[in-house]
Formats: sequence, C-alpha cells, structure tokens
Amino acid sequence: MEKKTFAGIFAVSATITALLISLHESTDASSFERAINANIAAIETNLENELNDGTKLALSSSPYDYTEAYKEYDNIVSLGNDALPYIEEIIDASPGSGLVDYMLSLAVEEIAKVDLKKSNFQWSTGDSFSRTWKSHLKEIPAKTKQIAESNNPEAAKNEELKELGTPAIPFILDEIENGHEELLPAAVDLIGDKPETLTSPAEVQDWVGKERLKFIKLKQYVEKK
Repeated sequence: MEKKTFAGIFAVSATITALLISLHESTDASSFERAINANIAAIETNLENELNDGTKLALSSSPYDYTEAYKEYDNIVSLGNDALPYIEEIIDASPGSGLVDYMLSLAVEEIAKVDLKKSNFQWSTGDSFSRTWKSHLKEIPAKTKQIAESNNPEAAKNEELKELGTPAIPFILDEIENGHEELLPAAVDLIGDKPETLTSPAEVQDWVGKERLKFIKLKQYVEKK
C-alpha cells in the first residue's frame, strides 16, 4: 500500500512538473508573440503615417531604409534566437508578401547572423525567404558534422561554420564536446559572449556544457525541420 502511495505521489509530481514546463513554454511563446506583434503594429502605423505625410522615407523603395529608421525593427532583433520560430510563423501566416514581411526576414537574418543571399539560397520576398530559411535550417546538423570532420584547415572550418549562423551553435557545441576543440572560435563568435581564458580541455568542456543549456530550444527548433 505504501509503495503504491509513493508511486502515485511520484506520478502526480511528474505530471505537475510536465504541466509547469508546458505552461512556462506557453508563457514564453505568448511573451514573444506579444512583443513581436506589438512592434509590427507600430511599424505598420509608422508606414501609414509616412504615406499620409508624404515623407522622404515614404518615397524609398529600399527596405533597409525602413529598418534603419524604425526602432521597432531593432526591438524585434533584440529578442534574439528564441524569437526565431515565432517570427517565421508570422511571416508564413501573413497574407501576401509585403514590406513588413521583408523587414521580418531581415530581422531573422540579423538575429541568426547570416546573409542567405550570399549563399546558394536566394530570396526576394517574405515568402521566398521562408522557403530558403527552412532549407537552410534543415541542412545545418549534417553540414556542421561534415565541416567538423573535414580535413580543411582550422581557420577554414571556423569560417564555414560561422556562415551557418547562430542556429548552428548547439551543433557546433556538440562537435566540440566530441573532441573537435578547434571549432571553439566559431562557437565563441556566434554566441558573442567571449568566455574567460580557457586553458585546459576540462575548462573547455565545462564551458560547452553550460552553453549547451542555453540553446536547447534553438536546437529543438532546427531539428524540427
């Protein structure tokens, strides 16, 4: 009877834990969505005002002029890697493919530290960006491993990995943990938070273990592709 009681308590505890995790993730999602949508609404209001007032910016056909002018764009970029899935969903759900979608696509590239137009992928609208982005993410796990195991010089490996952008971070950390410590510069550059001097393999592995915990959601996002 006592064993059954403890088993029941454990089962209930596990269920509550799972619900709390789910609630936390749902809260995070709602927070990101609210922040992104609020900034998009402000951008749309700004665009409407520019047109109504006939400003110089309203005459521009370059999306980059708008990303430089609007702080709301910077607000979206500042949300970081965990916002990437929600920005992608908004682009996909948007009817048509206008200026705001293009700006959101640029935000994804800035957050991810990539320029997909310089790669084998090309895009010119929000819709084509979404397809290109998904293809890029899908290739990251295999590409990271291929680069890590290649016989290329260390500098070349690190440059290739950096071109994959921040979504490659968790996979680069995996490779470092598996013995490819020569890839450390790429991880550090993409993370953007330079660690204290790592003087031993043990310190490197300790740092990798701590960093991996920060990119669990990013890894799950990429692996879903």
